[in-house]
Amino acid sequence: MERAYYTGGVGRGLAVNAAVAPEGLWMGCCGALIRQEFICAMNTSSLLKTDPMQYRIGDITRIIGLSADTLRYYEKIRLLLPVHRTTSGIRLYNESDLSRLRFIRRAKSMSFTLNEIARLLEMREDPQHARDEVRELTKRKLEEVESHMKELGTLRNELTLLINLCRGSDTGCPIIEDLDIHPEQKKPKGG
Repeated sequence: MERAYYTGGVGRGLAVNAAVAPEGLWMGCCGALIRQEFICAMNTSSLLKTDPMQYRIGDITRIIGLSADTLRYYEKIRLLLPVHRTTSGIRLYNESDLSRLRFIRRAKSMSFTLNEIARLLEMREDPQHARDEVRELTKRKLEEVESHMKELGTLRNELTLLINLCRGSDTGCPIIEDLDIHPEQKKPKGG
């Protein structure tokens, strides 16, 4: 009989050592049979947690959508406070860590740099007294975004022009030719 083995914890420190039999029953320690449906219905990550409010790094990657390397990096550069570890070194994240990571992810999606996010996290601790500074930082970010949008508009116009030139060209490729020209070699418009 082929069996798959699972060793893990359920709830608060109750260990489960089980083998699955083909007939869909799990044989637990002391020969107790556990229905496979019961085990499958339980959240697999909850089987691995030592506390209902703590998550392993794999849980966090699924919940937040950041890689394990990114989580370790955020801890290394102190965007994330030092994470609690088990005696075997496994990182255990709590709800506060989740909240902080969601904040970081949202700030990144708004184009804040990691340094700016670090500053925002400091201000997050006392937002009432940091309101002016947060507003100023956000205003600067908006100016950067508007400048970037202007650059993208210029790029859009240039690419549109190249596509139109390509349609009208009988010889060569205006797109390749334009990419070969250094910006300082381009002729100024109207002259």
